[in-house]
Amino acid sequence: MRNGWLWWSLPATALLSAALGFSLRAWLEPGWRGADPVPALGKPRPDFRLPDLEGRMHTPAEWDGKVLVVNFWASWCLPCREEIPEFIALQEKYETRGLRFVGIAIDQAQNARDFSAQLEINYPVLIGGLEAVQVAEAYGNRVGGLPYTVIVSRSGEIVFSRWGRLHGPEAEKQLLRWL
Repeated sequence: MRNGWLWWSLPATALLSAALGFSLRAWLEPGWRGADPVPALGKPRPDFRLPDLEGRMHTPAEWDGKVLVVNFWASWCLPCREEIPEFIALQEKYETRGLRFVGIAIDQAQNARDFSAQLEINYPVLIGGLEAVQVAEAYGNRVGGLPYTVIVSRSGEIVFSRWGRLHGPEAEKQLLRWL
């Protein structure tokens, strides 16, 4: 019985901590609305350096000249798990038109590897802890929530951002504006 209590208390504690964090942020930053990130729209994409699933380092400059979709996710995040199969399909459909999805897993490396293999993700997956959280914030995610998706134009300008699940049809509509 004691283990059952522990099993349910951990998610409850995490949820309470998140709620308190949002409340504290709203109190400290009166202009912060909570639901939407303060977008970095119209600004150049920030640079970063993160390892992929095999430990090779990558920067977004590798994909300059392409329409870049940067998606921050975690294997334990249900909306992330729902949207990634749609992103896989979009990557396959529009790769020849210059589309490149890049997933940034804010997760443990093995969890990200297992999840990526299970879904057969067809685009680069990078791994990061605190550094990836800082990258997400630099890309406009002041909420700190997942999933978080940003579209960067071929010229390197942030043209779209979304906190929360991005459904395939809406993602495709946004992508077609820039492809």
